[in-house]
Amino acid sequence: MGEQARTAMEHRAHELQTGLLDMVDRIEAVRAECERLEGGNRFLQSYIGELMQTSRVMQPVGRKGRR
Repeated sequence: MGEQARTAMEHRAHELQTGLLDMVDRIEAVRAECERLEGGNRFLQSYIGELMQTSRVMQPVGRKGRR
């Protein structure tokens, strides 16, 4: 293999490695954002559940609501 071909392959390998590292960084950023959003979702689900429980407790006895 000639020196020029070896240099071209090394350059291409370096480009590929850099691209992979960039993808790993992006995946980690997306994963962290997903975890943050899931935490917010869990909080909202809990909050809505508590509101629903409170609204049931606050309804007058014998009244099921209008339909």
